[in-house]
This record gives sequence, C-alpha cells and structure tokens, in this order.
Amino acid sequence: MKLLYSFLILFIIAFNVNAQEPKKTQATVLIDKLSWESLPITCNYALVLKETDSVSNELVKLGKPVAAELLTAIKSPEKSAAIHVILTRIYEPKKGGLGTVYIYKCKEPVGWHYVYNGLTWQWLTEGGDSISQPEIDKIYQYWYNKIILHKKGHLDKYEVIFERLRAEDEVQYPCEK
Repeated sequence: MKLLYSFLILFIIAFNVNAQEPKKTQATVLIDKLSWESLPITCNYALVLKETDSVSNELVKLGKPVAAELLTAIKSPEKSAAIHVILTRIYEPKKGGLGTVYIYKCKEPVGWHYVYNGLTWQWLTEGGDSISQPEIDKIYQYWYNKIILHKKGHLDKYEVIFERLRAEDEVQYPCEK
C-alpha cells in the first residue's frame, strides 16, 4: 500500500510540475530565434536589407496579433533591430528602406551606421553589430505608443539622422596624426 501511495504522490508531483510549465507560442519560438543574422544585408552598389530571413518573414505573416510579444522582446540588443524591421513591415510597410552612413577615421573606413525607419545601429570592423541603449529605448517607446496606447509616434527623418551621425562620428573617430 505504501508503494501505491508513493507512486501516486510522485505521479501528482510530476503532473503538477509539467502542468506549470508555460507552453511557448509559435511567435515566442520564432522570436527566440531572432538575432543580428535575422537582418541579411548585401551589397548591390550600396548596402541593401534583404527580406529573406525565414523567421522574420514568418513573424510578419503572423502580423498584428503577435505585436505585443515582439514588443516584449524588443529591449534585447541582439533582437531589437530585427524586431523594429518586422514591426515596420507589419504596421508601416511604406516606411522601410535601409540607409547607410559610412564611418571613417582619418579617411579610412572603420564601419557603418544602418538607418531603418528612424532606428540606427552600427557595424564596426572591430566589434561587429551593435545598438545603443538610447536607440533601443526610443524604438520601444515608439512601438509601445503605437501598439499599446494607439497613439501616433514620431521618429526622425533620414536626413536629420544622417546629419547627427556624421557630427557624432567626427567627435568619436577623430583623425589624430
């Protein structure tokens, strides 16, 4: 009889532990796979964002019902740019388009800034892809206002961003000869 009770107790514990594990949604599984590699960029006389990433394309197909899950993950630096592109493709497909500002130090290229619908991130020869925390905060607030609060947001136009980036780069990458 003790054996039966022991088995019953173990069964109940095991069942409760498994029942408490949240099931991942299809969107969550896809979001977990997002990374810098979700932004395939190629060079055709200029840098071009190709919309060929299968994970990103699947999230775009799922559309607005997964927007809140995307918003939750947008603060992750390795996912934020990809999620911004996905949300732009879902909500503002006419605002896409990749802009590029090359970064020079003493006339030598050291990387470039990407600009996509008001967001900037960079690729450097020493360090690869990165995004600043203020940029992540800016797009989080933009999408939070749009998705959760249903308010219009504002992101700077490309020309304004390009001018700001060039001025910042002159300070950050001075030519010291």
